[in-house]
Amino acid sequence: MSAVVFALKAPSASEGKQAAYKLLHTVRARDDKVLAYVGRGLPRPAVAPALAPSEALRPRFTVYADLAGERPLCSVVRPVPDREGGALLVLAPDGRRSGTVRSGSPRRGRRTRHTITTGDGLRLVGREGTVASWAWFVLLSPLWLVVNLAWMIGNNGEGVWSLPSRTAWRVQPDRGFRLSAMKYSGISGRYKVRTPVLDLGTACAQAVLHREVAG
Repeated sequence: MSAVVFALKAPSASEGKQAAYKLLHTVRARDDKVLAYVGRGLPRPAVAPALAPSEALRPRFTVYADLAGERPLCSVVRPVPDREGGALLVLAPDGRRSGTVRSGSPRRGRRTRHTITTGDGLRLVGREGTVASWAWFVLLSPLWLVVNLAWMIGNNGEGVWSLPSRTAWRVQPDRGFRLSAMKYSGISGRYKVRTPVLDLGTACAQAVLHREVAG
C-alpha cells in the first residue's frame, strides 16, 4: 500500500512573493520536495467558480498544487449556519463536498480528538497520544524527569517536558488491528498518509487543523 510522508513548513520569502494568494504553509516531502501549498481563503472565481464566496460558506484555506493558484486540490470552509457540529467542509474545486475535517479543543484529562470523514463515508478518528507512545512515556518517565531538571537548571527554569503527541487516524468503528490511514510523529513533525485510503488534499486539510490545535 503506497504512502506519502510530509511535513508542514513555513514558506520562504521567495515563495511568499511568487504565490498568487496569501501563502500559509508549504507541504514538503522528506527530500524537501514541495507536494502542495496552503493558502488563505478560496481560489479565484475564474479558477473555481463553484467555490465563489457566499453567505453560506465562510472560507478558511485552500490546498494548491501550484503557487499560481491555478490548480487547487481542495478548499476548507465553515458552513453558515453550522449544521456539521463544528466540523469544516472539504470541497473539491467543482464545489462538490468531498468530506469533513475536525479538530477538537484540548480538554483537561482527555486526549484531543481529530476526525476526518471522507466522501465515500469512511470515518477516521485520531487521538493525540497513542497507546504505544503513552507506554513508552510512562516507562521512560524517570529518565525524562532527570533530563527535564537538567534542562531547567541550564535554561533559567524553562523545561522541555511534554506529553505524548503521536497521533494515529484509524477507520471507525474499529474492527480490530488494521493499519492507520494517517499518522503524525511528534518527534519528527511529519505526517504519513496511506493515499489509497485518504487523498493528499484532505490529509493536508486535517494536518493544518491539527497544527492549529497542537500548536
